[in-house]
Amino acid sequence: MGCTDRFPKSHRFRMARRLEDPAFAFQEQIQAALRPKGADRLAAADVQLALLKRRLRMAHEMKLIDLRHYEHGARLTAELGRLLGAWTKRKGNVVPAGEANT
Repeated sequence: MGCTDRFPKSHRFRMARRLEDPAFAFQEQIQAALRPKGADRLAAADVQLALLKRRLRMAHEMKLIDLRHYEHGARLTAELGRLLGAWTKRKGNVVPAGEANT
C-alpha cells in the first residue's frame, strides 16, 4: 500500500488507514481459515475484500490515487475475489449470489 504515502496530508492518515485496515483484516481472515474449523472465516474475508474494493474506488473518486493505481488495485482485488470464491466453493461454503462481492 505504498501509494497511500503520496496522499495529501489532510487525507493521509484517515484514508490510508481506511484502505489498510480491510487489507490486513482480509489477510488475517485468510490465515484463520487455514486452521481446522476455520471455513467460516472465508465469509468474513469476503466482507473485508468488499470493503477494500469500495474504499479503493472511493480513494480514486476523491482523486487520492490516479487511474493507473486504481486499475492495478482493482485487478488485484478481482483476482483475490476469484481465488476466494474458488476456495469457498471447494470448502463447500458457497456464498449466496446476492452476498457475493463483485
